[in-house]
Parts: sequence; structure tokens; C-alpha cells
Amino acid sequence: MRPPVEPHAEWLKLPKERFIFLPFKANHSKGPSYRLPIENYVFAGGNSKRDYKTLADAVRDTGIPVIVSATDPTVHNRIEQLPNIIALAASEPAFAQLQAGARFVVVPMIDTGLRGGGEANICNGMWHGKPVIAVDRMAAEDYIMEGETGFVVPPGDAVLLRRRILELWNDPEKCREMGRKAKQHVEANFTHEAFIRRLLRLATLVGGGDSLGK
Repeated sequence: MRPPVEPHAEWLKLPKERFIFLPFKANHSKGPSYRLPIENYVFAGGNSKRDYKTLADAVRDTGIPVIVSATDPTVHNRIEQLPNIIALAASEPAFAQLQAGARFVVVPMIDTGLRGGGEANICNGMWHGKPVIAVDRMAAEDYIMEGETGFVVPPGDAVLLRRRILELWNDPEKCREMGRKAKQHVEANFTHEAFIRRLLRLATLVGGGDSLGK
């Protein structure tokens, strides 16, 4: 994984050696993953920095059912009303259940040029055994193994996003295999317990004695 410290170092005008990358986690890993093999829709969700316009452009006229969940009314009201898009506002645990029942998860992000976003959503999708397609250039590549646990698409690239969505939708077996690897990847690296261990090791590191590791 490539620690995403360069934009922050440039913004704050500090050496990048002064920064430590602390990976985030799958919040849903505090409990068991759901086993809901419905797999007849694609799921996208979240409020912050979401680019649902690019997602709508990517799935337009494909006939692929897409469920989009946004609890912020200002975000929800901007989701385009296409025949194959269902827009709703799901809170937990319904949000997690929608992820677990999907064939795969899409996390479409707006590029702000400084900080990433959607990390928990990416990790949560993988925790439920789903490949994740992330539209992002800041954080996603630190969590997704390209072509193995999902795909990373440049922000605003509806053409490539459409291609990746069709690739996974039209090959359920490939999708399930990538989901299996995604589950293994998040279990090995991005659980709640791993995050807590990193925080504890960070305290040790600041004191001069250890590395973050896993």
C-alpha cells in the first residue's frame, strides 16, 4: 500500500517523513458479517463527498438495478431518478444488510485533491465479502487490491466505471471469487481490532519503540 501522505505534506509544507499513515477499518467488523446471497443489484451508499452523478451516468440504460442510500436530504435529493436506480435512506443495520445482499459495492467519490474518503465504506463492503469499485484517487488504492478485491476508477470517469460495473455484473463467478479475496484482505488488515492495535502501536512509535505493522 502507498501511504497517502504527499498531499498533506505539500499542503502543510512539511517533510513527508513527519507523517504516519494510519489505515482505517471496517466498522462493521465489530460484529459478524451478514450472509445474504441475493446478488441481484449493485449497492452504493454514503453522504460525504459522494459522486452519484458519475454513477448514474455509468449505469444509464444498462438495466442493472442499483440501490443508492444517502441519509443526508441534500445528497439524497440530487440522486438522479433513473428507472434502474432506487434511492433510499438506510441507517444501520439496514445499510450493512444492503451491502451484504448486493452483487458488489460501488463507492463513487468526488476528488477534492487533499483528503480521501469512503474508507469505511470500502472496508465494510469487503468485510461482507463483496468486491468494491471505488471512484477515487486519494485513498482507495490503499485498501483495494486492483483486479483482485475490486477496482479503482479515476474520479469522474463514467466510461471506465461503466466498463468495470458491466465486467463484474456479467461474470457472477468472477465477482464471487473477488469477494472471497476481499473478505480475506479486510480480515487480515482492516478490522476494528487491527485498527485498535495500530493506535496502541502508534503510541509506542511516538515514544520511539515500534512500527505500526498490522
